[in-house]
Amino acid sequence: GTREVRLVGGPGPAAGQAQMRSNASAPWRPICHSTVTGIDTALAVCQDVLGTANVGAGFTTTHLMLTSNSTGALPAADGVSLACAAGAATVRDCGISTSSTTSTAGCAPNTTLYVTCSVKPPPAALQYELRLTGGAGTNMSGLLEVRPSPDAAWGTVCHDSFGVDDAVAVCRALGFDATVAKFSSIAGFQFGNGGPQLANKIG
Repeated sequence: GTREVRLVGGPGPAAGQAQMRSNASAPWRPICHSTVTGIDTALAVCQDVLGTANVGAGFTTTHLMLTSNSTGALPAADGVSLACAAGAATVRDCGISTSSTTSTAGCAPNTTLYVTCSVKPPPAALQYELRLTGGAGTNMSGLLEVRPSPDAAWGTVCHDSFGVDDAVAVCRALGFDATVAKFSSIAGFQFGNGGPQLANKIG
């Protein structure tokens, strides 16, 4: 196919509401968010946007990142729902979903897809940085963010495999003399701040 994809409304060309059109003369339509195929769709979008398979991707719903009148953002009612399988190299490999949200029904309210893309550096260049953001007026708590190099986007750490030992390792890496640390998940975001999920564990 001749599908084209772009990211609109974000801080740069590698982040924003994911939009697709079936050919160069067709109208742009937002892609619907899915908790089932969202990461596979986001990775396919990023490979198209960045022109490489060596990508990281994060996703959330657009309304958590942009306002309804953000430049270029399109309404959910115009949306298209993709069904991307794991390993899809481009949105041209993805089918149109035939579930409750179809290509003609649009997306449910507040469920268009927001994607953040990052090029993964080669393993030899990995020098992970850590930071805590959004804490209550202190640098001793907050959302844990990581990035593999100074020119990469900040990403987040999955809660599923994260434990107390990981939390202690983070605190020590940040310069605290820690033997005890607490952690919890943050509700409301698919992957923290919409950045790519870069790690399951620390330490």
